[in-house]
Amino acid sequence: MNGSYFRKDLVSGDWILVASRLKTKPSFFAKAPRRVQPSKKDCPFENLEKKHQIIFSSDFVKVVKNKFPILTPHKTCPVALPEGPYRRLGGAGFQELVITRDHERSLGHMSEKRSAWFLTLTASAIWL
Repeated sequence: MNGSYFRKDLVSGDWILVASRLKTKPSFFAKAPRRVQPSKKDCPFENLEKKHQIIFSSDFVKVVKNKFPILTPHKTCPVALPEGPYRRLGGAGFQELVITRDHERSLGHMSEKRSAWFLTLTASAIWL
């Protein structure tokens, strides 16, 4: 297990992800540089096939394996165990990166129709 777990919130009943090792990810505390839009040839998300394990690919979106996941894939679901007043589950699950081809807009800047299409496509790709 990688140190992450789900804990059931006593008030809302929601399962909350607690990722205690998140701070060990690269550049977690690095000061964010001023964002500069790289040229397409310098974009780190071009030519993903050379650097990442592709899970799904289309003309518009690519889904790649996360190099620094906080969840661990398991074949079976963990069992919720009591821990003090809480219920706790091991941090089992999948965590991929979804990358759009558009270099000029993020999901929040897409039209409602395009966003809905993108989310539907991505969800169906991940659950294949």
